[in-house]
Amino acid sequence: MVSFRRAIAWWGVLVALGWLVCLERAFLYGEEGAAEKKPSQAQASKPKQTKNPYHRLPPYYAQVVKPEQRKQIYAIQEQYGPKIDALRAQLEALLQERDKKIEEVLTEAQRQEVERLREEAKAKRATKEKSTAVESKPAAEPAQSQTPEKSTVPEKSQPTEKP
Repeated sequence: MVSFRRAIAWWGVLVALGWLVCLERAFLYGEEGAAEKKPSQAQASKPKQTKNPYHRLPPYYAQVVKPEQRKQIYAIQEQYGPKIDALRAQLEALLQERDKKIEEVLTEAQRQEVERLREEAKAKRATKEKSTAVESKPAAEPAQSQTPEKSTVPEKSQPTEKP
């Protein structure tokens, strides 16, 4: 009986704190906060601007930098962004070329065995993802991805147990 009363008391405290937070926000922001949160019809009719992919601050910088520093960082990112993208594309091409040459070393039977192992691992991942998606989001269906590109990282084989 005492633990039930404690639980009720704690719920009362939590509800009271929630109301205090709501009242504090209403007091601090008042009518101005409500007007700021609701976009005007003029803003709603404007098409959304696409964000520049290079305008993203590194982790934790947003809490520290000033607006003029933010602009400088964005300028630096715009300068290096295309170069980095080109290098990533070049790296991806090199990885694909490497994987193709490695695959050419295998015999046809070995290629078929590797493909079979990849398919088994893919099916195993799919069932694992389904089971975790069902556990975490029972109402939502897991996202269906389009055919994934060939992985550049070789899949690890499972060690076999010896009797």
